[in-house]
Amino acid sequence: VALALAQRYPERVAGLALINSSAYADTEEKRQAREKNSSFVARHGVVKFMDSFVRPLFAPANRDRLPEARALLEDIGKATPETTLAGALRGMAARPDRTAVLRTARFPVLLVAGKHDVAVPLADSLAQAALAPVATALFLESSGHLSYLEQPEATRRAVLALAGAVFGE
Repeated sequence: VALALAQRYPERVAGLALINSSAYADTEEKRQAREKNSSFVARHGVVKFMDSFVRPLFAPANRDRLPEARALLEDIGKATPETTLAGALRGMAARPDRTAVLRTARFPVLLVAGKHDVAVPLADSLAQAALAPVATALFLESSGHLSYLEQPEATRRAVLALAGAVFGE
């Protein structure tokens, strides 16, 4: 969503944070996986999907270490209407490549990536960081796809540094 906003209204964006996110369009393999997940949700429901979806998003060392965070995400997911979840999966599968937004950014960009992220490979995050003229990258050794929960202080410090760069603090 942030990249779409920056693409459409670049003059309104003063800074951009991509936290465990990607400017790349999904690969064909990833599109198929999202479609498969959307079909699974339609057949088996949101609760069954969430029971297996959230845990692998954490780095292996954090899967049992952060039960409250995992339960929170599962509860939020399970409260999501089936049509909303299926639509979100299809929407992510259809999103275009937005790397041009990074290449032409006239604002600072922050990329936060987890070494154990199963959704956004570390190599993709490294490549994206090299695209933006002004970029800061934070690579977190002990995180998966949920850096804001797995290493919240490091993530918070990076976001505050971006805000300071944008707003002059």
